Amino acid sequence: MKALLPAAGLGTRWYPWSRVIPKELLPLGRYPAIHYVLEEAVEAGIGEIGIIVSQTKKLINTYVETIWKSDHPEIGLKFFYQPAPRGVADALLCACTWVQDEPVAVLYPDEIHPPDGGIRQLRRAYDHAPGCWIGLTETKQKRRQSILEVEKTDTPIFTVKGFSRETATNQIRYGIGRYILGTGLKYLNEYLSSLGIGKSEELDDDRIFEPLWKQGVRGIILNEPIYDVGTPENWFHTVEEFFHNRIEHHEGDF
Repeated sequence: MKALLPAAGLGTRWYPWSRVIPKELLPLGRYPAIHYVLEEAVEAGIGEIGIIVSQTKKLINTYVETIWKSDHPEIGLKFFYQPAPRGVADALLCACTWVQDEPVAVLYPDEIHPPDGGIRQLRRAYDHAPGCWIGLTETKQKRRQSILEVEKTDTPIFTVKGFSRETATNQIRYGIGRYILGTGLKYLNEYLSSLGIGKSEELDDDRIFEPLWKQGVRGIILNEPIYDVGTPENWFHTVEEFFHNRIEHHEGDF
């Protein structure tokens, strides 16, 4: 299994800081945010990681290649460049040839999960039952989350039926920036080509899962706390809680 971190976004919610420093490099304790997401992938047993960036965010390359990689020489690392900010699905397609039909874990780098959660949880679920898996939370937080319609099966597993606009029903759970595409990315490229969709449209999360709902997508509730650095307000909250919960009490985690 490989992992992909889509990190090419403009960071508009962090403007004007994002014009200078990518939000993925915002400090959390001893390290920048992306450091913990990379460690999460390694903790899940993933040995090949791809990072999708833009030409204006090469500071990410500098940190990962010169600092993080020095502690992980065994990890295969590859960078991909998204020419324009056209959504997450478009970003993933930049790595389509590298992934092909191999299972791939996708980790959004502005969401920080605990060491025993995130992709590690999803990887265990995938190893038990290969397929497409989405990480879920039960309640909507003060962060950007997709709303998903689910059907409960064997606890704690859900069948995920698709994206929803509803917010007041027991059949709703929330996406949290972690998923595993068990069939890789070749399917997505072929699906979009069959629709005649090219490189001019914005291709976001809905396009990634559109052809998968009928094939079966499962979800599990991921461990908390989950931190968000996508906005200044959430980052300030994260710094305060993260320092006490992760650095003071669990300094050995990373």
